[in-house]
Amino acid sequence: MNAPMNESLQARILLADSHWLIRAGLRTTLQQDGAHQVVGEAEDLSDTLQQLRALQPDLVLLDRALPGGGLAAAQQIRALSPARLLLRTGEVCSAEAARQALRAGCSGILHGQASERELLDAVRAVLNGGVYLDAEHARRLAQTDAVEEESPPASLCALSPRELTVFRLIAEGCTNRSASEQLQLSAKTVEKYRAAVMTKLRLRSAVDLRLLAFDLGVTQRPLPDARRLNPS
Repeated sequence: MNAPMNESLQARILLADSHWLIRAGLRTTLQQDGAHQVVGEAEDLSDTLQQLRALQPDLVLLDRALPGGGLAAAQQIRALSPARLLLRTGEVCSAEAARQALRAGCSGILHGQASERELLDAVRAVLNGGVYLDAEHARRLAQTDAVEEESPPASLCALSPRELTVFRLIAEGCTNRSASEQLQLSAKTVEKYRAAVMTKLRLRSAVDLRLLAFDLGVTQRPLPDARRLNPS
């Protein structure tokens, strides 16, 4: 995605941040990448919702401290639009706050001091349908409520051994395709196991699956190079 793209194929991004200087820096970084087009900027929640309706962006880069915003902003944005949400935080959230942000509809959490490369990685992951956590947020989530991995939690007892294996692989960031390669099964078979996992555990999304895995200690640390989960 580093090569310049036709404007019609560029991802449309709305910046929601009260600081014009920060918006300027974000805009420059995103548009220099060539794969993204900043179509609007908003400095408060009301402005964000108005531009969301008018511009129909693919992604909203949302400041956690946006005036009138917070997690309520994420929920309102998700109710109005299918746009993906990437949350920027001024400081690292607690594990519970990070969970709440993901459950409110954010597809990623990025520290405000992240590098340009981390910003672009996060945007790409979220636009591709994945979930992105920067290193510190992933570490905090991974460390909470950890249990010994050798003893599957009681809530996972409804899963068959193969379903539990698929659950672990997906939670660790595998796609259906990469999981099928590891298990030497077809991608369609892995998808069936995954659907069964989602049904039995009453999960609605890949975000819920990843959070449950963190909560139960099934995954105890983020992947070292790619802290993202692609649900496809």
